Amino acid sequence: MKKTLLFLLVLLLIFSSQAAEAHPGRTDSSGGHTCRTNCGKWGLSSGEYHTHNGGLSFSDDVEYPDDEGSSYVEVPEMTQEQLEETYASLIKAGRDIGYKHGVYCILRMPRIAA
Repeated sequence: MKKTLLFLLVLLLIFSSQAAEAHPGRTDSSGGHTCRTNCGKWGLSSGEYHTHNGGLSFSDDVEYPDDEGSSYVEVPEMTQEQLEETYASLIKAGRDIGYKHGVYCILRMPRIAA
């Protein structure tokens, strides 16, 4: 009886465990970082800055530079609250945000030091 109970307990523990997934890399004060290694494994592009708190994630591949050196980035529709959080996280991450031609844009895209 004890062996059966022990066996069932071991089976229960084996099948009830869950795998935890994490990523290699520290986050900045905004909860984000630039992906440098194994980016594809996490569904990211190399050099992509992303946050882990529901903020904006973007890749340098989707920039639209204009003749004045600014970069426009496609972003999803956001609520005002999401927009304000994203704006604050980009400013904290060292991004230079501006307003040109009726839209917000990233004026300079400095690389964030890891």
